[in-house]
Amino acid sequence: MVWPVGLVAPQAALLLTMLWLAAMPARAEPSPAPIAHYQFSARFDAARGTITAKATITLPAASGETAFVLGERFTLTGTSNDCGARIELAPATAPLPHLQRIALRSGDARRACRVTIAYHGPIDEVGEVLPSLSAGRIELGIDTMWLPVRQDLGMAFTIDADISGLPPALVVVTQGALTRRGERLNIHRATPDNDLVLVGATGLKRVTAPDVEFYTAIPDDPLVATLRRNAFGAAAFYRNLLGAPQVGPVRMIVVPRGSGAGYARRGLVVMPTFRAPGAPVPPFDAASPARFVAHEFRHAWGATPDVAFANYWMSESIAEYFGLRYVEVTLGIAERDAMLKRKAEAAPKAGPLLGDKRPSGAALYQKGPLLLFALEAKIGRPALDRILVRADPPIATDAFLARLSEIAGPAVAADFRARLADASWQPERLAN
Repeated sequence: MVWPVGLVAPQAALLLTMLWLAAMPARAEPSPAPIAHYQFSARFDAARGTITAKATITLPAASGETAFVLGERFTLTGTSNDCGARIELAPATAPLPHLQRIALRSGDARRACRVTIAYHGPIDEVGEVLPSLSAGRIELGIDTMWLPVRQDLGMAFTIDADISGLPPALVVVTQGALTRRGERLNIHRATPDNDLVLVGATGLKRVTAPDVEFYTAIPDDPLVATLRRNAFGAAAFYRNLLGAPQVGPVRMIVVPRGSGAGYARRGLVVMPTFRAPGAPVPPFDAASPARFVAHEFRHAWGATPDVAFANYWMSESIAEYFGLRYVEVTLGIAERDAMLKRKAEAAPKAGPLLGDKRPSGAALYQKGPLLLFALEAKIGRPALDRILVRADPPIATDAFLARLSEIAGPAVAADFRARLADASWQPERLAN
C-alpha cells in the first residue's frame, strides 16, 4: 500500500494487510476438494447501527475440530450443528482483541457438517469514529469481525447472502453476482475467498474498461481521475503480463474515507478518497497513485501466497515490485529509481523478511522490493519473470527458492534466502 504525497498510512493499514494475508486462500485457484459454503442472511438497521444475522456454514467432511470467531459485541441467539458436535463458547483475543470463540468439538468428521450461528448487535465497536454503515456509505470486511470466520482466518468459502435493510440510495459493491431490489441485496459468489466485503456509497457512478469496473461518486476529482486512469492502465499492464484476471472484471471502488488503507480481495480493490467529504484535494504526485493502484491490482488479479509468516513477503513485496514496474512503464525508469532510492533510506532498519515473527511494514514494502530488483539485476528480468510471470507462480518461499535454484543455480537461491533473513542488510550491499 502506498499513499499520495503528504499523507501517512496509519498503523491500522498494516493490521488490515496482515489480516488480509492471513485470510486469503492458500492457492489462487479453487481446490478440487470440497470447500466451505455460507448461507448467510442479515438485516441491517442503519439508523440504530445494528445487525441481526444468521450464518449456516457447511463444512466439508474431515474438517475436524473447528473454531469460529465473531466480535464480542454481538449477542449469540442460537448455535447448532447437524454432525453431533459439542459447541463451546469462550472469549478470544486472537487474531484480534474483543472476540468471542465458537468451537465445535468431537463431531463426526466423516461427513459434511452444517453449523448455524445466529446473532445480533451493534455493527461497530463502541467509540468508532467512522461508522461502517450510514446513509451515505458502507464498508464492512474481515477486520470488523462482523461475520463468523474460522479463527485462523484461513478458511476459504463460497457464499449465498440475502441482506436487507440497506439504505435504498446506497450503491453497494462486492464480489460475485449481485442482485439489488430496493433495500435488499442478494449475493452469489462461487469463487472461494475468506471474507465477505460490502463497500459502497451514495451517488456512485460506474465507468468500465477492459477487465475493470470503476466506481466513484466524484469522477471529476483530480486524484480520483488519476486513480481511474491507473486502474485502466494497470489492468492493461497485467493482462499483457499475466493474461486475463482470475476473477474479473476487477471491481475498484473509491470510498469516501479520509484515513485508513487501500486493500484488495480477489477481483476487488477498495481505496479511500484520502480526505473527508468536502475537504480539498490533498497534494499528490503522479507516481504514488500509479504504484498504489498497480500494487493492489496485483493482489486482485491472481495468485495469493500461503498464510505462514515465511510467505508474507510473497504477497506484499512482490505486489510492490510489480507496482514499481508499472511506474517504470508509465512514468519512466528515473521515476522508478527515485522511489527505490526513498525505499533504500528506510530499509536498513526494517528487519528480516523471514523469521518466526511477522515482517515489519518497512521490510515488506521497502526492503522486499529492493531485494527483488537486486535479484533482477543479478539474473536478468526474463529469468525472474520465468518465476513470477506465469499462470502458476510460486505462492510460498520454499517454492520460489526452488524455482530460483532451477533457473539461476543453488548458490543464487541460497544467497537470496540469506538476504531475506538478514536483519542487518544495508542497501549498498545489494550490488555486491
